[in-house]
Amino acid sequence: MNKIEFIAITENELPEYIFLCYNGDYDFLTNYHYKKMGVVEAVEYELSLIKEAVFEFTFYKVLYAGIKIGYVVAFGDFIFSFSVAKKYRKKEILEQWWEMMLYFFREGIKFGMLSNNIRAINFFKKRGMKITWESEDVKEKRELLLTF
Repeated sequence: MNKIEFIAITENELPEYIFLCYNGDYDFLTNYHYKKMGVVEAVEYELSLIKEAVFEFTFYKVLYAGIKIGYVVAFGDFIFSFSVAKKYRKKEILEQWWEMMLYFFREGIKFGMLSNNIRAINFFKKRGMKITWESEDVKEKRELLLTF
């Protein structure tokens, strides 16, 4: 039985969930984020990217058996930002999260992310996603689009 729920929240509620996910994830903040940042700075930076985007996003909190474990920021089937808190990145929970992502956003789901986020890219590739676009920017961290 899938214990994952996505529940719509307001943009004002979002910082709590981003902080929950970034807090304690030193590996993400130093290796996979836009640049090395502390937790508060990374949360503020993520929020600024969301505010600067031209999309009308829908914001979701992610619950597992009623416990707050993450968030999703989406525009239709395009996932702009997402995370599951480090302590909940267990195989069973992540598999249920993935099932719910496909159910909730359908099989046309797309993720935007940076090329240095190897951890997430490998997770999605194992589930059948493919890189369908890559920025031509020659920087070390390029933007990617993964599509299912």
